[in-house]
Amino acid sequence: MNKPISPKTIDALKTLSLIHDQQFEMWKLKINRIERRIVSVSQPSVRPIKRGKASVNTEFGSKIALSTVEGYVRMEYFSFENFNEALTLQESAERYKERTGSYPERILADKIYRNKANLAFCKSKNIRMNDPALGRPPKDPQVRQQQRAAEVQEAGDRNMVEAKIGESKRKYGLDRIMERTQQATEVMICVSFVVMNSFRNLRKQLASFIDKNQVFNFYISFEVYAIAS
Repeated sequence: MNKPISPKTIDALKTLSLIHDQQFEMWKLKINRIERRIVSVSQPSVRPIKRGKASVNTEFGSKIALSTVEGYVRMEYFSFENFNEALTLQESAERYKERTGSYPERILADKIYRNKANLAFCKSKNIRMNDPALGRPPKDPQVRQQQRAAEVQEAGDRNMVEAKIGESKRKYGLDRIMERTQQATEVMICVSFVVMNSFRNLRKQLASFIDKNQVFNFYISFEVYAIAS
C-alpha cells in the first residue's frame, strides 16, 4: 500500500517547480536575475538582497526598517523582498503621531531617506531632518560652522540605531535566526526586539531605583550585568 505524499514533500515539489520555471525563464531570455528569485528549497521565502558592502555584496534573509525612540527599538517594516527604505519614513512618522499625539521634533535618518518627497513631508509637518539641507551652503562662515557642528552632533545621535542593530546581533540572537518558515522567522525576529526592549526597560527601572538607594549600588549593578550578559 502506497503511503500518501506528506504536505512537506508537496511544498518542496511546488518549490522545485517554481525554481525550474525561473531558471528556464532566465535561460530563455539570457538573463541572470529575475523577480522573487528562489535560492533555497527549504526556505523559498529567502531572497538575495544586494547590499553593496565591501565585505559582503549580497546577503540572504529578511530586510527590516527600524526606528529608535529613547533607546527603544521599533520594527517599522519587515519583508523578505528587497524594498526602498525611504518609502517607509512617512508611514513611520504617521504611526509615531498615532502613538504620541504629535509628530516627532526631528528625524535622524540615513542619506537614502533624504529624498525630495520626504524632505517636503518633514517640512510640512515641522519636522527637522538631519544632514545638510539641499542647495548651496550659507555664505556666512559662522553660520556654516554652526550648521556643521549640528550635523556632526546629529550624526552621532543617529548612531543609536546602528548600535542597536549591533546589540541585537551580539546579545539577542538576531544573527542566529535558524527557523525555516517565513512566519517562524518573523516571530523570532520580533521576539529578539521584545527581549532587547525589556532589558532596556529593566535597566532603566533599576537605574532609577539605584539613584534612590545608593547603598545597593554595587550589588544591583553586578546582578544587572550578570543577567544582561
